[in-house]
Amino acid sequence: MKGNNIQNAADDSYYNWQRVLMGSGWSSWGLGVGKDEERTIVVNKGKENEYTKYLTKEQLRRGEVEGEVKEKKKEEKKKTQQRCTKIKSDGTRCKLMVVKPKTRCHYHD
Repeated sequence: MKGNNIQNAADDSYYNWQRVLMGSGWSSWGLGVGKDEERTIVVNKGKENEYTKYLTKEQLRRGEVEGEVKEKKKEEKKKTQQRCTKIKSDGTRCKLMVVKPKTRCHYHD
């Protein structure tokens, strides 16, 4: 049991206060904690320098809010954009988006 407590105290997936109590003899069951898989993210997945990062609850909330803000900005940008007015030689319209209405993209200027 002491070996498990020491191993859990050295594990970065727990909060610091939980690690201190586990090192002093409390079990993870007694603290009511476990490894929270929602708090782990893999950075550079599939690459040579891949590593796992453990986030605090504050970092998770901040990431969610930043994600929502980015999505809102994307939606606002999509509302202002329209397709390029150029009709290609095969009879279809260009699929690139432009900011100003009734204008052409940078390829067809």
